[in-house]
This record gives sequence, C-alpha cells and structure tokens, in this order.
Amino acid sequence: MSLTYQNPLLRDLTRPGRRADTLGRRDMPTRFEFDTREDARQATMEVARTARRAISIFSDDLEPWLYGTPEFAELAKNLILTHKFARVRVLIKSPVRCVCEGHRLIELARRFSTFMEIRVVEFRDQKRPDAFLVSDQRGMMHRALATRYDGTADLRDAAGSLRLLEFFDTAWNRASRATELQRLYL
Repeated sequence: MSLTYQNPLLRDLTRPGRRADTLGRRDMPTRFEFDTREDARQATMEVARTARRAISIFSDDLEPWLYGTPEFAELAKNLILTHKFARVRVLIKSPVRCVCEGHRLIELARRFSTFMEIRVVEFRDQKRPDAFLVSDQRGMMHRALATRYDGTADLRDAAGSLRLLEFFDTAWNRASRATELQRLYL
C-alpha cells in the first residue's frame, strides 16, 4: 500500500525504501504542519512510530479515523509486545462513542491491561479544546482544536512534548478509570 501526503514535507517520510530507524535523523525535517484528515493521520502514525517506551494520547473520543485504524492498533500492539516496559496511556473526554461503535484500542486495552490504560478526564479538564499524542517525551502531534484536522507534528520537540505531558500527567492523576470500557464477565 502506498501512502501519500498532501503536504510535501510529509511526503518524504513515506518515500520508497524509507526505514523506521531513519525517523528523526538530524538531516531530515522533523517539524510538519498539516491541514487535511489524511495528513493528520499520517503525521500521527509517524510520531507514534518513534515510540520506544510510551505513547500518551489526549482525545475527545479516540477519534476512529485517527486511532481506530488497523495500522495504529498494530503499531500500539507492537510497542507493547516488543518493549518490556512500554506503556500506552489514553485520556478521553467521552467514552460513549467508543463504547457504542466499538474501537480497536479498547479491545487492545482490555487484552493488555498491564501496559495500556484508558481513563476519562475530570470535568475541569474536559474544557481543554485541543487533542494530542506524545511519543517518549520527544515526539508530538498537536491539534489546537480537536474538532479540526489542522495541526503540527514534530519528531524531536522535547520542550513541546514535555509541556503537553505536564498537563497530561496532571489530568491523568485526576482522571478516573473508564469503567464503561471494561469487559463484564458473567
């Protein structure tokens, strides 16, 4: 399957022969802006591919077009299976859509509950309008408005990633486990 980007800076990431270990090389561009749904999805995948220990996601409802794809679920699963201390943490504002429509990451969280957890943010954190993914405290994808596709991605932005993680960790500690997403055994 050939991946294409609308944004010419992102096109280079998927050129033929591109290996995952070349991501974030010093001679490659690391910051990208995007404004289409497909570019947002591809940029998110590129940032997530750089993860070796942790992925942190802050989202309204685990947007199925972004995090519900088989590719993203496989990427998260591979991170969990290949790295002993890997963690995937997800903060969502509303689990209702995820429960009603089903979601690949929910099944993954049920299967690998030691390594992946989904929590629902408190009311005060639900007012935050953005959405983001942070990879290993260095890579990040950020959309200023979660309802829009435009945003930025950076494979090596430690300062920006730490700013987002500071909020994420605070909200994570206040958040409650998403009991709606847990499987009920009878």
